[in-house]
Amino acid sequence: MKFHYFMILFYLCFFDATIEATAQTEEPQPEFYKNSLQGSLGFAGLFAAATSNYERIISLPQGKWITATYLRFGIGAYGVWGGKGNFTYLQYGVFTGKKANHFEISAGPNIGFKEVDSEIPVISFSTGYRLQKPGKHFMLRTGVGLPESIYFGLGWSF
Repeated sequence: MKFHYFMILFYLCFFDATIEATAQTEEPQPEFYKNSLQGSLGFAGLFAAATSNYERIISLPQGKWITATYLRFGIGAYGVWGGKGNFTYLQYGVFTGKKANHFEISAGPNIGFKEVDSEIPVISFSTGYRLQKPGKHFMLRTGVGLPESIYFGLGWSF
């Protein structure tokens, strides 16, 4: 009889420990690295642009829609039928999505030009798709923007 009580007591202790161990297996999701370097090429008809970007994530809100807010500084060159020039821009942006796929949108001023009669506007913006997993270094970007036009870019976050 004592053996039966012992077995019941052992079973209850083991069952309780199993429930506690199962409840504590939830792991926190890794965060995005704060800094990234990116390069992109853009083409639209007779317009072509090459851009290098530095991006710094400012905040990682815990809200439902926005995953991160960032500042992006870009330097690039463009060529168009009958002209060429350089540009520099600073953009403020956000991206959505909690896992690897994100929608991003950003805008800001186009700061510098090297061509007097530039056809590039004094604003810059971009909207597009970003492939970047939290806690991973590799980044892929594609979308539409000014002055990048229809662009494809790769980046490394650190």
